[in-house]
Amino acid sequence: MSNLLTELRRRNVIRVAGAYLVLSWLLLQIGEVTFDFLDVPDWAGKLLIAFLGIGFIPVVIFSWVYELTPEGIKLEKDVDRSESITGHTAKKLDVVTIVMLIAAVGFVMLDRFVFEQAATHSGPVAVETRLPALPPEGSPAPVTTELEAPAPEATIDEQSVAVLPFINMSPDPDNEYFSDGLSETLLHMLAQINGLKVAARTSSFAFKGQNADVNEIARTLKVAHVLEGSVQKAGGKVRVTAQLIDASEGTHLWSDNYDRDLEDIFAIQDEIAQHVVDALKVELLGEDRERIVSDQTDNVAAYEAYLRGIQYLPQRRTEGLQAAIGHLEEAIALDPGFAMAHARLYDATSLLNEYATTTAQQRARADASLDRALQLAPDLGIVQSSLGNRLREKGEYAAAEAAFKRAFELSPSYAAAHHFYAYMLRSYLGRWDEALEHHRIAHELDPLSAVIHANVGWSLAAAGYPDEAKDAFSAVIE
Repeated sequence: MSNLLTELRRRNVIRVAGAYLVLSWLLLQIGEVTFDFLDVPDWAGKLLIAFLGIGFIPVVIFSWVYELTPEGIKLEKDVDRSESITGHTAKKLDVVTIVMLIAAVGFVMLDRFVFEQAATHSGPVAVETRLPALPPEGSPAPVTTELEAPAPEATIDEQSVAVLPFINMSPDPDNEYFSDGLSETLLHMLAQINGLKVAARTSSFAFKGQNADVNEIARTLKVAHVLEGSVQKAGGKVRVTAQLIDASEGTHLWSDNYDRDLEDIFAIQDEIAQHVVDALKVELLGEDRERIVSDQTDNVAAYEAYLRGIQYLPQRRTEGLQAAIGHLEEAIALDPGFAMAHARLYDATSLLNEYATTTAQQRARADASLDRALQLAPDLGIVQSSLGNRLREKGEYAAAEAAFKRAFELSPSYAAAHHFYAYMLRSYLGRWDEALEHHRIAHELDPLSAVIHANVGWSLAAAGYPDEAKDAFSAVIE
């Protein structure tokens, strides 16, 4: 064994292996930043890792079999030991390895303290298209639109809240889907409650990873309170910390810590939602109380697959939506009675159909899932909104309108329902003033959504307000 180790050192095999590992690390650091900047698909990073891993063995074998000489590369067995320059080559390899190591560490520091800080301080742009009340019917006065940050003196409903993305404190950064998903689940539960305004996901998640002041966040989203927290998931255990903050006073209305088994995550969500409702003194009707309980599934594996799926929906990218469909199908296979997974599968397929060609089999699968969701949970606003979209696509506008209005009743803070309804009013029925009104509501609930801003612009243009539409599209660009 000692002879083998001595020979490995003499032939510089160990040095070559070390240099290769340092070079691989440097390439991965560069790839991580440049791939994000160039919007390269996730599979490219995995391909780079695989390529570097596969290349390690041939490089080691090559360094054992061949030797660098003044005449070039030769087979090691053909080189006279008295003429070998492996000692000189070793020094060169040491220098190259140290230089690459310094470069890799420097790149990591640059990424962490320059690129990330720049991203952190940039923050979301607090620019919005403010839509005042629409003019009376028959009035020639146009709808005026101006771009400005939300006015601090604007009236804010005391019974309003934004659910910020909970921070992933788990050792595994890949568990971020779980902390984000918990936040979105809580947001959905609270959005079911009549009398409580809940900022939409697009806007509240715009502050993810930012160090923005809570009062600034609340003013931008036009809410009085902010719910924030953290999640630490390891093995079969989960630790959740949550706190509800009065933004104007900067005081905690309620906070709690939960150290439970992972199977208790559903009970934790129920308790947090109930504490928020109690702290904001929202009066719950019987049906509201039933809808905020997260009883969609008690299967943790199905819930995790569901969370992995819904993380891709806001991105509106073909590959992401295809991945979402795969995860949601897995959730349904694990729990066929999971209504939200069925509804989200329909939504993911419907979105994918906007950006790519879906197969007849995919569309049939999505329709079957929505039918199942309607059987399992007809009183979920998301389900009724999805039904409205399907009926609109079929040209059944009266039935679609009824479904959307039912969605408003069931989920008063579900901005997407108002957005899709306004889209139907504008694009299919020519009821432009009504479309503007519902886009105003969607915008109020989701002020940082570029998609809603864009549709505000289209509705203004359709209603005959080109200058105001131009301002709305400028906000989209911002």
